[in-house]
Amino acid sequence: MNRVILLGFAMALSMATWAQPRIAFTSTSHDFGAIPEEGGKVRHSFTFTNTGDKPLIITGVNASCGCTTPAWTRQAVAPGQQGYIAAEYNPMNRPGAFNKSLTVGSNAVNARMTLRILGSVTPKPREPELEYPTDLGGLRVKSQYLQFGNITTESPVTKEFAVHNATADPLYLLEEFAGPASINVFMVPDTLAVFETGKLVVTFDPNHTPKLGYHPLHFRLKTNQFENPEKAFVLLTTVEEYFPPMTAEERALAPKLIFQEDFHDFEVVNQGDSVTTTFTLTNEGQSVLEIRDLSPNCTCTTATLGTQTLTPGESTELTVTFNSTGRRGMQNKAVTIFSNDPLKPTQDVKYRAVVSTAGE
Repeated sequence: MNRVILLGFAMALSMATWAQPRIAFTSTSHDFGAIPEEGGKVRHSFTFTNTGDKPLIITGVNASCGCTTPAWTRQAVAPGQQGYIAAEYNPMNRPGAFNKSLTVGSNAVNARMTLRILGSVTPKPREPELEYPTDLGGLRVKSQYLQFGNITTESPVTKEFAVHNATADPLYLLEEFAGPASINVFMVPDTLAVFETGKLVVTFDPNHTPKLGYHPLHFRLKTNQFENPEKAFVLLTTVEEYFPPMTAEERALAPKLIFQEDFHDFEVVNQGDSVTTTFTLTNEGQSVLEIRDLSPNCTCTTATLGTQTLTPGESTELTVTFNSTGRRGMQNKAVTIFSNDPLKPTQDVKYRAVVSTAGE
């Protein structure tokens, strides 16, 4: 008897479970592909079917971003009938890839479902004046400061920079070039048509630069223009020595530059005074250490070295002088030391000072 009751209860529970609306989507994601930023809003409708046996009601749709506006069937969807969930995406001011979701709530047995829209927004073309804000007499560029970043002496480095001819005549480079021998420049195409955009191809050979460290390298190009033919640029880079990969045995035998202290606080300095400190450098490696160069980051700093070559275990003094003329307030400065220590070829010593003026 009990078994009959339990069986009946199970059947009734099963029937109650199936006697519910159920939502089934044809697809739960849509890829718009590439869409133009200036092309306006795009819309896609996801179609669903009520596969249950009770009316289906969408209780709400929440978008993951304010850039996406949802819409949906508001009336009850009878069993076997269809409805929709729409997603409208606004690409304005949203260049690049996007992947947004919509969370659908309903009275279905599968009450919460997630829909997804994705694609990529192609940025709208910008006016040349905005895209290339620096005007070099009709040749427009993003900046006349050409950033090469940190490079090594391993080999020459080539970078490309966009240029735009904003004049009413074709523009090309003449052979005249004023600048370091370490820089080579040409333009692609050779001649820029009216309002055409091309690129400046710049090659820098660090091995033709006598010093390691930071370099602002000035150079001038000359064009065929009657007015303002010279175009001034500055190549910015920091050059470090290149060391090829080493085995563990080679690293163990290499020179090793160690500082006894790498920071000094001059505390308060009267404006106009010069103060000096020393840093002790030691070669704790197994071969000869060579100091390649010293590079203060301020003209107010001078640095001199007792000797540039240290045998294993040998030490020397680095003398650093700060001239406070024209300075005031907190000063934080550094001297970069370049050496043939392959693990740390570039190291800094730093100092701090507070420059006090009369009456302060």
